[in-house]
Formats: sequence, structure tokens, C-alpha cells
Amino acid sequence: MAQVFGHQTKGGSEHSSAQKPRVLFSRRAFFRATCATAASSALACIAVSAGGCKHRAVDDPQSPVVVDDAQAEYIIDPQTNESKYSAVDFELKQTGNWELPLGNMLYPSDGVWIAATTAGTSATPAIKASAFNTKTGQLVQVLEQPYGKSSTNCIIYDVRTSDKVFVWLEFDIVTRDWTLYASAFADGKLHGQVSELWKADADYLPAQFCVHENYVVWQVSPSPQGSRAKENSYCYLWKLGDDKAASVVESLSRFACAPTFSKDLVVIVPKVKTKSAPLYVIRVYSLTDSMEKQQDELFLPPSVAPLYATYINSLFAFSIEANHQSGGLLGKMGTYIGSRDKGFVVVPREPSAPVVGNNNTFIVRSKASYFVVDTAQKSYSILAASNRCTDYGEYPACTGEQNSVVTYATIKDKTTGYPKNVLVRQFRV
Repeated sequence: MAQVFGHQTKGGSEHSSAQKPRVLFSRRAFFRATCATAASSALACIAVSAGGCKHRAVDDPQSPVVVDDAQAEYIIDPQTNESKYSAVDFELKQTGNWELPLGNMLYPSDGVWIAATTAGTSATPAIKASAFNTKTGQLVQVLEQPYGKSSTNCIIYDVRTSDKVFVWLEFDIVTRDWTLYASAFADGKLHGQVSELWKADADYLPAQFCVHENYVVWQVSPSPQGSRAKENSYCYLWKLGDDKAASVVESLSRFACAPTFSKDLVVIVPKVKTKSAPLYVIRVYSLTDSMEKQQDELFLPPSVAPLYATYINSLFAFSIEANHQSGGLLGKMGTYIGSRDKGFVVVPREPSAPVVGNNNTFIVRSKASYFVVDTAQKSYSILAASNRCTDYGEYPACTGEQNSVVTYATIKDKTTGYPKNVLVRQFRV
């Protein structure tokens, strides 16, 4: 069932129905007590602005980027494992080190505060929403239980935050219905009205979303197993305080990966129709004009889709998770940093997280540890995972262009070998 103005309607596409924007209110109680403020507040269901999608899934691009091995700079030779860049000592200064209770997971966020999910002390709720302050090392509880809780099957599924807005997705593990919420956020608490950005049933995948300052970007895509599997996907932009969201990007089928912010830029990877074939394109938009114009774009070879994509220092930074039989270099597994005109630097390792960086420094996660690549000096160092971390290794809690990188890992007890706590580290980039 398609989402229109925060509610589900049978039949029709979101865009054919979204010509009469209005603000609706939840079918549930008009007033609710938020867990953070314990004060009653109206739940606003955000409308979609009239006028259709700004960027449709049709284009007439230049030829997709297909380069061979000779046009790339390898950090390490994928055939011989010989270093092509100079291996140097790790130089990033560690500026923070904190221990959190076991069961906390951090999510890519923007600002001093980092969104987290915390394991509940009982089955209901199984998961709580929290926020971690990188200045004080304080972990605060933002939502003790799902805000729109209608059954014990509902969990807080995903969270993101900036220093101004907190966004979370609630998911019913039985029906697979989900709802995306947002609220003003300050001092570790929700403030004012909670907005219902979107809700859908099992025909749609849980929304992928990101947050920067006052802005929220989310993608709504049909489930490949649902009755809407052949429908297109759409990306939406909403600013805190607005009663309408804008439909900004359309994709044939599903987007390749989640949206990411990099400073005030937004990176989206839709599939678009071209004269030759449908292609994935990494597109960069700016928040300064509400994503009206493209700032940059990179078309990938046919059938090649990135696992992650961002934009740092006017360069694309994206990962390919598998080897393809076509597509040249960009059809091979690895992480790529560069552009059509400047060529690409390649980390030929299996990718496992989005790239983080600043200026000419790029931090690329591979398995448990990180490559810290300096493209100007043509050197790299290794940021090793924390001692005694679990096999999952250490993950970044940020993405895109950042002045610092925050990582977290589950640490095992040195005596028993069982997971003991979560270690959070911060490094200046």
C-alpha cells in the first residue's frame, strides 16, 4: 500500500495521489507523552508538496565511466599484495576514548551527538533509542520504548541524529509495517512536536535515511518480495519545522544504497533510464538550494551498483562489493576514490563501511581494521581495531567529510573471553 501524506491508501502511485498536499493527523491518539519530555504533544503527519519529483529517473548522460587497471592507482597490488603506496606509521591523533555498556550500537550521525540503539533490560522494549555525546562521553536515553507502540512486536529499528533533529524508524517484526518519525533535539532530549514523516506496510522496505543539521533525507523503495516490486522508488527531503516534504529524486526499481550527507552535500544513487540501458548514477546535491540542482554525478557501468557512496573534497568515494564480468575496473570489488577526469585511487579489499575523510585523507574500513590513505603523499597507514574486539571488528559512527572520525567496537573480557562492553574512540582527521 502506497504512502500518501503519512497514511496508507490503496491503489495509485505516490505521485499521482500527491497533488493536494495537506497535513493529516495520526489515527492514533492526537496527544501523546514523549519519553524524553513526558509532556503531551501533537503528532503531525508530514505532507508531500505538489509538483511532482524534482529529478526523474530519465537522463541522457555521457558514456558511463569504464576504466582499465592502467588508469588507476592501487594502494596495494591486488595480484601480488605488494604495496604501491608507501606504508607509514599511523599518525591520526586520538582525542577520545569511552566505555559504554554492552548492547549499544552507534549509527552514522552529524554533529556532537551520535544516535545509538541500546538493548533493553527486558523483552519489552527490546531496543531503546539513545544518543552519545562526543564532548562529554555521556550516553542518554532518548526513547524508552517505541513512540507509536501499538503491539509488543514493534521495535525501534534504526536511528540517526544531528545536534538539532532526531529521527527514528519503528518496525513491526510480525507484520513488517513501519513508521518513520522525527523530532527537534537538543541537550539529549526530544523537544516539541513529533512528526510522522512516513509509514508503510510490508510492500515497502524500511526507509533508508540520513540527517544533517535541520534536514532529513529518506528513501522509500518497494520490497522485491512485495506486490509493488516493480514500482519506482523515491527520495524525500524535509526540513525541521516544515509541514511538507519535497519529493526530490526518482529511481527505477530500488536505489543502490542508502543516502549520505557530506557537510551540506547529499549523495543519492538512483537507477535512471538512458538511451543505452538503465544505469546507476552517483549524484551529488546541495542543501543550500534544497537539492534543486546537481553538483556532480558519476555514471557507473551497466549492472554495477555501489554498496556505499559519498563525496569528499570534490571526489567520489564509493565501494563495489563484488566482481562483475563487465564494467572494466569499476566492475571489480574494492573502494574507489576519484572522478571521471582525475582517475581513481583503489583500495582492493572487500568493503564493509562508508568512507570517512577530510581534505586528502580517506579512511576506508576493510574487515576489522582501516586503511588511512593520504592521496597527496601517496601513502597509507593502518588504524588497527581495538584490542580484544569481537570478530565483527570496529565500525565508524560517521560518514563523508568529517573533521574527526568516531569508531565503536564490542570488547571481550580478557579473563572470560565473553563480550564485556563497547569501546568508543575518536580521532582527529
